[in-house]
Amino acid sequence: MATLLNTADQPAGGVPDSNATTAPAKSKRRRTWGRFFFDISLYLCLYIVISAVSIGPFFWHWFGAVYCDGPKWIARFYMPLGIACEFCPPLDWAVNAWIRWWIL
Repeated sequence: MATLLNTADQPAGGVPDSNATTAPAKSKRRRTWGRFFFDISLYLCLYIVISAVSIGPFFWHWFGAVYCDGPKWIARFYMPLGIACEFCPPLDWAVNAWIRWWIL
């Protein structure tokens, strides 16, 4: 594949100067503990939102996984949502209202 070079970057002889076209090396950003905990809390919040929204239409599959002989990965996927609902009553109310809307 041919690459196009800017003629303004070339010296008069037509050979590109390697020093003129070299970009400065990017320094890697160091990960801090604050950024790590921020990312973990962001991922946890996203998980709660995604699982809370998806439990409505997926309720009967979850019910079969928990109380019958259904796939256990479904029960494990929604287990943190159940734990979060035990500790946060407004979340529990919202999730139960969402489930009731879907199963009625």
